[in-house]
Amino acid sequence: MGLPNFQFETILDGLPSSDRDATQDVSVLNDPVRKNCLAPFLELLAKLNSSPHVPTVTCIISNGVMSSAIKAAELLDIVMGDSAILDEEFLEEIKIEGGVPVICWPFFADQQTNYRYACTHWGIGMEVDHDVKRENIEFLVKEIMEGEEGKKKKEKALEWKKKAKEAVEVGGLSYIDFDRFVKEALKHG
Repeated sequence: MGLPNFQFETILDGLPSSDRDATQDVSVLNDPVRKNCLAPFLELLAKLNSSPHVPTVTCIISNGVMSSAIKAAELLDIVMGDSAILDEEFLEEIKIEGGVPVICWPFFADQQTNYRYACTHWGIGMEVDHDVKRENIEFLVKEIMEGEEGKKKKEKALEWKKKAKEAVEVGGLSYIDFDRFVKEALKHG
């Protein structure tokens, strides 16, 4: 399964250099992104829309954090999609068809825990190096989709999918635990 025409495009985010080991204040990081990304994003859209090799941009998928993408969609009268809705549709689409390996780039909150489980305990993920470079992301995407390590991660993901499906079926471990929880709550409630 190859995607030879898949490409990443980047824009300047206006963020200062930082110590990769420092704790990052998300609110401080969101402010420069909100203030500085609209112009570079509009330039990228203009570049894409003027290229004879790329279809015209007709939809932008983003979330509230990337408000410049939302503003660009409004300015250019482009359909705007919410990534949360896309995530739900994506999850429905992959049900959960096969196990899916993941690429992890933990930043804050529960992402460190999710990374640890996906990459270390479950064996279904690959981590983005702290020194993020375009070629590193390209390598990870190709590796997880086509490489030997990606095939191993896919097999593990399929195993976990099977276990998860069994756990939530009637008589499965999660089903039994949830049923016991409800009975206890009703008994003491």
